[in-house]
Amino acid sequence: MLPVVNFSKAEIDANIAVEETETQLAEWSERMLIGVAFKFGKNSSKEPHS
Repeated sequence: MLPVVNFSKAEIDANIAVEETETQLAEWSERMLIGVAFKFGKNSSKEPHS
């Protein structure tokens, strides 16, 4: 029974790590999009703002 418990705990820990990484990636993606919107404008497909 102990190996099953250890495996389950390891699996839960791995899932938590994935969720934390996904949250961090979402934050970074949002920051990058905000930077692009600032430079080029939200609806612009043309040149950057000066």
